[in-house]
Amino acid sequence: MTNTRFPYAKTFLLGLGFFGISLIWPVFNNYVPVFLKEDFGLSAALIGFIMTWDNYLNMFVQPIVGERSDQTYTRIGRRKPWILVGAPLAAIFFILVPMAGTIPGIMIAILLTNLSMAIFRAPTVSLLGDLFPSHQRSTANGIINLMGGLASVLAFLIGGILYRYGRITPFVFASLVRRYSLPLRADHTLRICQPGDAGRADPGDPARAGA
Repeated sequence: MTNTRFPYAKTFLLGLGFFGISLIWPVFNNYVPVFLKEDFGLSAALIGFIMTWDNYLNMFVQPIVGERSDQTYTRIGRRKPWILVGAPLAAIFFILVPMAGTIPGIMIAILLTNLSMAIFRAPTVSLLGDLFPSHQRSTANGIINLMGGLASVLAFLIGGILYRYGRITPFVFASLVRRYSLPLRADHTLRICQPGDAGRADPGDPARAGA
């Protein structure tokens, strides 16, 4: 089993999900504080508090969603329903952030972006354990993290250029990349997970043998 050829194509497709996540957060963290300060004159302390909302949500939402996705059995797998709900919503609310013209509006957009991201992040991370046997997970994790790092670099380089053409353009760019990375990864996951799901116990599955 350990001599099995490593599935680089599958890893790349799964890594697109992390690529999209890692592209959104640098844009969010770079420009949202600017909007809150320049447009609404909020204090540094309040801006810092707002920028940590995602951490508070992740403390509660991700464990709940992760546990629920473990118990979700559909014809398209356990994780995909959560990803197909959370990822598009995150992209929509993310674009609404720079468009908000009031303090309540931008705070609602920020909160819903954070909530939507939290909904699909745990199922996306769980796919690593679902789709790879134990002896391949470290390599797969390294490749996926590399793709996430490349996305962060791209966000900083392209985001600054796009911002010159309008405050919304980096957000649209990140959302479109997030949107079009989803079907490739989700369709591939669908083929891997059917019938049932790769996460459902298979006595011959090396990924479950050591669990």
